[in-house]
Amino acid sequence: MRTQFLLANLLLGYVVLAFGMEIKYIKYCGPKDKTLHFSIKPWAVITPGQVIHINLTFTPQVDVYYSSYQYRVTTGDNKDFFKGAGLLCDLCRKLCMLPAGETASWSFNKRFNFQIYSIKGTFKGRVEAYNQDLVMWMCFEGEVQFP
Repeated sequence: MRTQFLLANLLLGYVVLAFGMEIKYIKYCGPKDKTLHFSIKPWAVITPGQVIHINLTFTPQVDVYYSSYQYRVTTGDNKDFFKGAGLLCDLCRKLCMLPAGETASWSFNKRFNFQIYSIKGTFKGRVEAYNQDLVMWMCFEGEVQFP
């Protein structure tokens, strides 16, 4: 749970700062999934103190009994801002032990009401999830703008 909190603060906390942010886009970049549905509310401007709701429904095309992830966030001039990798099962048990073809749902709700420091500009990010056979089974990428 502590690791999940840390990752959420790194990935979402950096984007909900003193002046908020505007989500330019978020898109799915993984294997075909006709059942995929995701939502983020509020959209597209997020300010401190708001509760962020993320909902995801998907059907993996491969068995996911063990999963890892990697992520990268870059600045507008394509320089690394931060990147990393880890075990998805340690963050959220619900995203592991998924048989191929079985629809699953995940949700995240968190109030962000803290300040780290002011960041300005455009940032792009990508997160990829891999199963035990190192087959990518999910991927999202997006762009945010800080005023």
